[in-house]
Amino acid sequence: MKIISVPTKRGLILRTVMYEAEKTDTVLILMSGICSNIFNNQLIQTTGEILSQNGISYIAGQAMDAFSVLHYSNTVTKEQELKGVAIDDFGVINEDIQAYIEYAKSLGYRNIILGGHSLGSNRVIYYLSQNPDESVKQFILSGPVDFADMISKTTTHEQFEIAHSMIRKGHGDDILPFLFGGFSPMSANTMIRNWYNNKIYKNCPFLSKDGETDSLSKIRINGMILIGSKDSCAGQNPFEFANQISNSMQNPEKNKIVILEDAGHIFYNKHDEYAKTVLEYIKSRELITV
Repeated sequence: MKIISVPTKRGLILRTVMYEAEKTDTVLILMSGICSNIFNNQLIQTTGEILSQNGISYIAGQAMDAFSVLHYSNTVTKEQELKGVAIDDFGVINEDIQAYIEYAKSLGYRNIILGGHSLGSNRVIYYLSQNPDESVKQFILSGPVDFADMISKTTTHEQFEIAHSMIRKGHGDDILPFLFGGFSPMSANTMIRNWYNNKIYKNCPFLSKDGETDSLSKIRINGMILIGSKDSCAGQNPFEFANQISNSMQNPEKNKIVILEDAGHIFYNKHDEYAKTVLEYIKSRELITV
């Protein structure tokens, strides 16, 4: 494992980790979910270890929200910027993903697999719908979420009122006096403008019926949808949720759906099984070349 610095067009340097396998031109870029990074999500680390030991390089795709709240040096403006999940900006996610892909290509990787976990999967869906990049050979969506359904289950009416009140009083950039979803710090503006009023990630609306499926229908490549059988974000029938996602794509018959038994949304205590499932899928598609 090594720390890497990935430059974006807007000047923000994305700092994350990479697990390099020897003599391979195949890499998986896995976009993380809300406030998830290599330090607090063992799934990200375990997947990197197992893949790199079996001929697949791995980049933990930590978007600008990964480390909660940090100051970054902008290489374009030459100024310090406060970035993180607390003041997330969905409008630049495509730029972040593109930066990881360009970084992988600069290292000589020709078989790029773009994956995501949780909201990271929704990020990948949005990116692929906007960018038919031929260098991305397959996708791996694990634990994608119905964004509107998730918001309705994690945020109370009182919390919405607090956030709206802060914005009305000119304190929209201040951190809310509660954790979003019970685990993530967030500013009032991020919660209301970038989350509650967000449409970008409402691309798996099969539980709430609030959103769109046009993004899924534009995806040209194929891949795997991996969901835990006890994933609370997938409704009562995880297979049906995954199947609806797949069927909304251009060639659903070429996708693979895997339901990991007894696994929840974050695959707790199932990290090895998760990583081995990803490994077996990549091998089955003959994407490991040297």
